[in-house]
Amino acid sequence: MLDPDQGRMTVWEKGDALQIRVPAKLRILVTAFVGFWLVGWAFGWITAAGSLFSETGAVSIFLLAWLGAWTAGGIAALSFSLWTVAGEEWVEVTNQNTTLTRRIRGCKRQWVCETARMSPLRAVENEGPFPVNSRQRHGLWAARSEGALKFACGVHTIGFALNVDHAEASQALSLIRKRFPHLREPQQK
Repeated sequence: MLDPDQGRMTVWEKGDALQIRVPAKLRILVTAFVGFWLVGWAFGWITAAGSLFSETGAVSIFLLAWLGAWTAGGIAALSFSLWTVAGEEWVEVTNQNTTLTRRIRGCKRQWVCETARMSPLRAVENEGPFPVNSRQRHGLWAARSEGALKFACGVHTIGFALNVDHAEASQALSLIRKRFPHLREPQQK
């Protein structure tokens, strides 16, 4: 049975701060497929690295370029898998600053915005579970503007709550606005 009150986001108050934790959405089949792909990737990488130098001692430029592209693809696949298994977003809103952190155990990206410079927070429809254009990335490498909850910090758009559906994002939005009324949309006249 679906529990309508059980979402992925956890929101709580800690002193004068409101903290939000959003664990990454686990995609078991995709993560398992990428895991099997990484086994083949490792075999290909080891084989290519082993034959990088020919018997004459000359370096194959093609093989060197291929190995570079193969390494980048493996790192991207590995970071995607790690994100779905252990990734999380942390947001802390205080009267002074709003901090967004995306992290995978020990590796993180962080953005800080003065709360006074924030535009009203808004919930938006998610773009979908997978990238649809070359600029859209997921997890730790997602652009700072991606997510179901967004605000402007000066001339920059900041987003969080990756792959959270609109209903859950709206519920979190009402909790944030209740605690920080200045983040509400201006009243229409």
